[in-house]
Amino acid sequence: MKIMRKILLALLLGVFTLSLAAQGIKFEENHDLYAALAKAKAENKLVFIDAYAEWCGPCKVMARDIFPQKEVGDFFNTRFINLKLDMEKGDNVALAKKYEVRAYPTYLFLDSDGKLVHKGLGSMPAAQFVEVAKVAADTENNYAALSKKIKSGDRSYATIKKFLDQNPYDTGNGALVDSYF
Repeated sequence: MKIMRKILLALLLGVFTLSLAAQGIKFEENHDLYAALAKAKAENKLVFIDAYAEWCGPCKVMARDIFPQKEVGDFFNTRFINLKLDMEKGDNVALAKKYEVRAYPTYLFLDSDGKLVHKGLGSMPAAQFVEVAKVAADTENNYAALSKKIKSGDRSYATIKKFLDQNPYDTGNGALVDSYF
């Protein structure tokens, strides 16, 4: 009888743990960017990539504490095709170079053609992480939109401030600030 209770308790705990895990971000199982891009095109969504490294502590914090949260999953699963890629392994090394991944974790948001739409960086609370994703989905204020405005000659304080706030580590920021003045 005692053994039966332990088995039942273990099963219930397992089911409870699985149900909690099922609430967060659902990542594609195949880890294939091109399959994710095709799925994004078919579903009219962006691709979200958690660009991580196996050794990265903040990456593990995000995976353990933030990605499993229901609110995070609710937002990401309805708007993005979600993919986790270890950027230091295999073909992902070339992707890291292409998308200028220089620190971990980096969050890449791509359109269905593989064009960078937005980028986020670092470990952060769930609410802030969802805000990064909201900006990524905002076709007027994400990285791609602001870059396009700037390349078209918009040097307004509002546009440049938004761009710098979203991309504090962008390698072109110095030139952008110089052009403003």
